[in-house]
Formats: sequence, structure tokens, C-alpha cells
Amino acid sequence: MRKDWYQHTVGDGRKEFQKALARLPQPHEVYSPITSGDALAYWADRSETDDTKLQRDIDSVKQETDSRAVALVRIKNVTPIPDGVKPFPREFKEHEGGVMFRYILEKEGTNWKVAEVWINYDIFGWRKYTEKRTPSFPSSVYHD
Repeated sequence: MRKDWYQHTVGDGRKEFQKALARLPQPHEVYSPITSGDALAYWADRSETDDTKLQRDIDSVKQETDSRAVALVRIKNVTPIPDGVKPFPREFKEHEGGVMFRYILEKEGTNWKVAEVWINYDIFGWRKYTEKRTPSFPSSVYHD
């Protein structure tokens, strides 16, 4: 069974994994129950016109048990850099090399679902991307 699942995941299963990622809600779907007016229009417009292009490359998929697997995925923002933009070194490095994500997949019945998402920040190492964040000091006046 393990070999069959691995073949499915590494071969045709990559397409299934990509389809599962594509089914994640878009920002306007997440924010629409809690926004209205200009804010709702912002998210609806952004999701339809956002020209951000992401490239996802599955580095590895390892099934640890019959109901748990780990996928390492490098996600790169491959959107062309606009003329006149001067990226900071960290931004350029991230644009060129991408960011590594670790997806913990768990099987529910016959379906595999993403249970946890981890991101590898260079300066912090692996951090749980989906964990509840502690409040930060309120200093920022701009947030996108």
C-alpha cells in the first residue's frame, strides 16, 4: 500500500495535490462573511485582478504511517519584477529561491487532507504557519 500511495502521490498524485491546493478558499471567500462595502470590494477585486504568479514545486512526499504523510513544497513568486522596482536583498533572495513549506497530510476516510502547514523562515527556522499568532506590538500603520 505504501508503494502504491507513493507512486500515486509522486506521479499522478502531484496533480491531485495541486488540485487540493487550488480548492483552498480565495481571500474574498474568507473575508466576505466579515467585510462589507469598500473592504469587501477590495478583496473581491484583488482576487480577480491579482496578477501574482506562484510556482509550486514538490520536493518530496514521505508517507510516515497509513494515515500521515509529509510533503515538502518550495513556493516561489515568479511574478515579473516591475520596471523601476528596487527589491531589498531579502526580497530578491526570496523571489529567486522561493520559500520552503512543509505540509502535514492526514487521511480522513479515503481522503488526504492538509492538517498543518509549516514555513521555513531563514532567520527563525521552521514555524507553524497555521498556528495562532501572539499579539505583536502595535506600531505598523500600513498593512496589505
